Amino acid sequence: MGADLTISYDEIGDILYVDIRPSQSGERTDELSPGVLVRSDPVTSMVLGFEVQGFRKRASGDDGIRLPIEARFASTIANRT
Repeated sequence: MGADLTISYDEIGDILYVDIRPSQSGERTDELSPGVLVRSDPVTSMVLGFEVQGFRKRASGDDGIRLPIEARFASTIANRT
């Protein structure tokens, strides 16, 4: 099943949202590190999205932003010319 990755930023709250699937009731939310939360399916443990609080401060350093998140992306694109 394919999904669109949605990235949005709340400038007032200074929160970056990355959603693989829109938020739904019953999802689990865990804090990976202070201010980095991940949403997952409680049955499959599949990551459904995450948020980064205090994004502007985290992204302003010389090294860019580092998040404790590992991701694998699969592509179903075939016959591209």
